Amino acid sequence: MSAERLGRTPEGLEWLTKNNQPTNKTTPDIAVTKDTIKQEQKQVIQSSAIAQATQDLSSQYDDLLKQARIVELNLLEERLKNPEKDAVKLRKKNTKSTQVGLSEGWTRATFIIREEHVNELKRLASQHQTSIKDLIELAMMQFLSRK
Repeated sequence: MSAERLGRTPEGLEWLTKNNQPTNKTTPDIAVTKDTIKQEQKQVIQSSAIAQATQDLSSQYDDLLKQARIVELNLLEERLKNPEKDAVKLRKKNTKSTQVGLSEGWTRATFIIREEHVNELKRLASQHQTSIKDLIELAMMQFLSRK
């Protein structure tokens, strides 16, 4: 009887022998190719480049904020040095509706001109990165200086 039992697994313990028996299955090899390594390197480089660009933009933004604050402080300092200018501006109000909101010496006027001239003025102003007002002012100065 003991000879018969030597090759047999006791009843209820079959799961021990099934899991412990060697199998012919082999674990799949992880294939690491040069292409996958290059792709991972590109991703790392891109993410570090993005981080660097973000940091550069952040520092540029901070610099612009500092410059704006300096300009603001300079203007405030100038206003504090010359309080008379502000007082004169307060006393001297533009009474004409055509001058409201404009600097001294300027007024609003309406002129009837051809559409093609308006389109040409818009194109030139855009091309020279200036306003139509400044472009017309320059043209008027040149025209009136010849007379």
